Amino acid sequence: MAKIKTLKKKIKESEEFNDLTKTSVKDIFDGNVFSKSYFLKQIKLIVLVSFFIFFYMDNRMECEKQIATINDLNQQLTDVKYTSMVVEADLLSISRRTQIEALLHQHAIELKELSIPPYKLTTK
Repeated sequence: MAKIKTLKKKIKESEEFNDLTKTSVKDIFDGNVFSKSYFLKQIKLIVLVSFFIFFYMDNRMECEKQIATINDLNQQLTDVKYTSMVVEADLLSISRRTQIEALLHQHAIELKELSIPPYKLTTK
């Protein structure tokens, strides 16, 4: 208990504690608070923390841009997929036997269906 009391007494008697307790609202608005000895001793830490804050904000903005790009590309991919499915369905419907016969008849092309299955010719 005595150690705690002596520690409190040392803190209250220190110059840094007195500087911080004498700080008023006017000093904060004027910027004089940054000329106090406590802040001058901690300037390296303040600069390091502010650097990390700016780095974090930049990293977050970059990630948001990349997520927006990914979403746009996914939307384009689904659009292309649906277009591909429509084209494939159209090609399948055109390549049916009845459609081919109708196109041949429409253009007056006389082709007949083979009555004999095709066979290979082999030479020795």
